[in-house]
Amino acid sequence: MAQSNVLAVIVHEGVTVSYRLTTSSTLLGLKQFICQRFPSLNPDSFSLSFSLNEKIKDLDTDAYIMCMAWYFCSQCIPTVDLHLLLNNSVRDIICHDDGELIDTCKDNEVCQEVVPTPFSIQQGLKSAGWGKVFSCVRQVFDGGAEEFRQLLVLYSIETGFSYIFKKNDRKRVTVVCKKKVDKGCAWMIHSVLKGGIFSIEKMN
Repeated sequence: MAQSNVLAVIVHEGVTVSYRLTTSSTLLGLKQFICQRFPSLNPDSFSLSFSLNEKIKDLDTDAYIMCMAWYFCSQCIPTVDLHLLLNNSVRDIICHDDGELIDTCKDNEVCQEVVPTPFSIQQGLKSAGWGKVFSCVRQVFDGGAEEFRQLLVLYSIETGFSYIFKKNDRKRVTVVCKKKVDKGCAWMIHSVLKGGIFSIEKMN
């Protein structure tokens, strides 16, 4: 039977918890689970990442959680260690079961302080050069949109490159660089189904 989920293991303050991730899991759901297990945290106070092939991958979108779950399931890898990194001090913030966050600071004083992360990830813009997965316009994918999306997942996992979908259905898939707005990355790829053939129509 094919593997349908991966067990994510999170360690914080010496306590280990686990959470089963599937391709339908969400970032908010995962963070809410962690918040329930560690009441001193709130969903905005920490970020998550994991290691693969000696590279650090950020888990910052639902799409990337789906990609990670799909990749580990396809490789029959049963567990993944998630790294929990504090973004801010949480000593004055309480996370309630109903999702309401109460800031206990008084008189508008600043109570959050930045906690530096133990490493810094530098990623180049992928428009500077293509890998070998996607070669040229009119490249054909015999498995259609599903094969194209699977290759996107593998490309993203291997390179640490993050993308977002602009269009995503059975007949067309358009993806752009996640850094398009803030960094001006021009990377994009648009594939469509025409005449029964799914292929790249435009890429940059």
